[in-house]
Amino acid sequence: MSAKILIVDDEPHFRFAASIALKRAGFDVNEAASGEEALNQFFNGAVGYSTFQLILMDILMPGISGVEMIKELNKRQIQTPVLAVSGVADRELIAEMVQSHQVDLLRKPFEPGDLIKKVKSILVRNEQQLAIEMSDSSLS
Repeated sequence: MSAKILIVDDEPHFRFAASIALKRAGFDVNEAASGEEALNQFFNGAVGYSTFQLILMDILMPGISGVEMIKELNKRQIQTPVLAVSGVADRELIAEMVQSHQVDLLRKPFEPGDLIKKVKSILVRNEQQLAIEMSDSSLS
């Protein structure tokens, strides 16, 4: 699996550890230290989908937060799934994110194996959804 993943987190240690785990699992990884940096990388002319197959993103960051990033994705009609990571258990915030975009949650702290398992699950689900959408559009 060589999907391209964007890690967005203001904690350098988290980005480093997540990047190593994902690269060892065969993924192509880019990193962003802030929401602003991520948006600059992400919106490289993207409409609907981008060069990234998944965004691994902290919910709470200084500047542009994870919630604000998801709002921007929705505004630009970007369908890329998000795996939000957080040590904070704010149910209302998470409910808002899930309602507004395709968001899964992984609570910090977690083991590298848990991250890889969750990422693979999201990517498989997204591939299946894309196949269904392509099939439905060819029937019209």
